[in-house]
Amino acid sequence: MNRWMEWRGLVVAMIATSGLTALADFLLWNHRPGLSWAIFVTALAATLWLVQGCRRRPWIAWTLLAGAVAQSVMQIGLANVIVEIVLILFLVSEWYGPELQGRWSRWTEAVWALVKAPFRWVWLLAELLRDPLDTAGVITQRLWHATMIFAPALVVTVVFALLLGSGNAIYGQWMGHLPERFFDWLWSQVSFGRLLFWATMATLFLAMVRPARASKKPRPWVFEPGRFPEPSKMWVARWRGYAVLLAVNLLYLGANGIDAIYLWEQAVLPPDVTLSEYVHQGVASLIASTVIAGVVLILIHQQADAAVTRWTRALSYAWIAQNGLLLIGVLRRLRLYVESYQLSEARVNVALFLVLVACGFALLAVYLQRRHSFTWLLTRGVAAVLILFYVVQFFDTAQWVAAYNVSAWRNHPRSDRYLAFDVEYLRELGPTAWPSLKQVAESDYQPDASRAAKALHEALVYDQTLDNWRSWQWRAAKAIRECQPTSKPPAVPQTDATRVYEDSATANEEKLSASSPEGRAAP
Repeated sequence: MNRWMEWRGLVVAMIATSGLTALADFLLWNHRPGLSWAIFVTALAATLWLVQGCRRRPWIAWTLLAGAVAQSVMQIGLANVIVEIVLILFLVSEWYGPELQGRWSRWTEAVWALVKAPFRWVWLLAELLRDPLDTAGVITQRLWHATMIFAPALVVTVVFALLLGSGNAIYGQWMGHLPERFFDWLWSQVSFGRLLFWATMATLFLAMVRPARASKKPRPWVFEPGRFPEPSKMWVARWRGYAVLLAVNLLYLGANGIDAIYLWEQAVLPPDVTLSEYVHQGVASLIASTVIAGVVLILIHQQADAAVTRWTRALSYAWIAQNGLLLIGVLRRLRLYVESYQLSEARVNVALFLVLVACGFALLAVYLQRRHSFTWLLTRGVAAVLILFYVVQFFDTAQWVAAYNVSAWRNHPRSDRYLAFDVEYLRELGPTAWPSLKQVAESDYQPDASRAAKALHEALVYDQTLDNWRSWQWRAAKAIRECQPTSKPPAVPQTDATRVYEDSATANEEKLSASSPEGRAAP
């Protein structure tokens, strides 16, 4: 009986893997993700719910996943996809509930199971071939029951298909060409890329529905890293920490002092330094310096307790404060650059990353004060990243960026509008940014209005070529409805671009009329 239960588990795993692979192909292959992605994630989560049986079900994770799936219906973004993948892995990790203690150990074990997913095919083949004679009687009985259930249905289907094909010429012709059409579809639609997609999806799904057993020995990444061994000469370790912290504090003091003079007080720059060089260039290096500073502080305070004195902590707090000032300076640089050029999604992401780094330094200060373990700091840092991603996924960054740029364009001097406004970037931001582009197209400022009208028309035409229910998203659909050209736009000089924009209104009205029941019924 135990062997039969194992076989039933294997059959369930194979059916779930095959079904999820077919669903992924139907929903995701060669389609822009949208509603299809939300359906797929829901089906994957439901499958995990069913195959895990009576195992633990963390309701918080399920609730968070439901919110993320709802956001996928609204609008898909990178943060949304990352959050859903992390939560799906968390659900997979509950398979190890009886074997492993602690969420971190279970989640990392689930990640490791996906890393070694290709080897699950070897395991599946070995399980199917193991001890076939022990359960031959049970398997034969089950196969006989299946034959008794489905064989009559197959016979009746064939008989009535032949009768209907003989009585209906069109139906008979269609049934006769069915095998030919199937093989034509197979050769025309199945490519090497699609086969690779099937293999990849099936491998991942098999590892999710039947993950590998956890190791009896603790994994290396689960071990709690202790403090460094106590040095033979304690005074050397102390003064080494003093020297490092004092040197970097002096360096940061100089950099923050220069920012106070030239960035905040806006003093005249040296003749050999341009505003672009000072404000824009080097931002990545400044951000990298703050991240490396956190690593250095962790290494210093991972020393033995006797090597970390109150002077070490005081210098560390001073360095953390100076890193905070440096982060504020980077934000100031971003603001000046946006005022000179324009806002972009990349600059918004940089600002969010700076907020995350600031949270990391706040956690680091608590870690230093209370002498917490490194695992405490790591888990809180990972939690901060996930919280940021979960919150950010609900923001429509593209719409906000477009609205900000259009508002800045309206307040710009008229003579500089052509140089200050980038209509192509607004078009590339996606449908939720197009209502802002429409505002420019319907304005009376040339040549920006003409360029915006042309860009909006091209965007709407291109979006129609990708129109599919799988790609549907609520925010995008709402924005596209708002962007449909009006029959009587505001008074704009009749350039070629605006004439194209007006013509697209007539084309869209004719298309809607033809797709309506009244339009189809008209002669």
